[in-house]
Amino acid sequence: MKDGSISDDIIFRIVRFICINEDQIEWKHSPLF
Repeated sequence: MKDGSISDDIIFRIVRFICINEDQIEWKHSPLF
C-alpha cells in the first residue's frame, strides 16, 4: 500500500508540475524538453 501511495504522489506531482508549466507557457523553453 505504501508503494502505491508513493507512486500516486509522484504522478500527482508530475502532472501538477506539467500543468503549472503549461499555464506559464514557459515549458517550451525548458531544457527538460
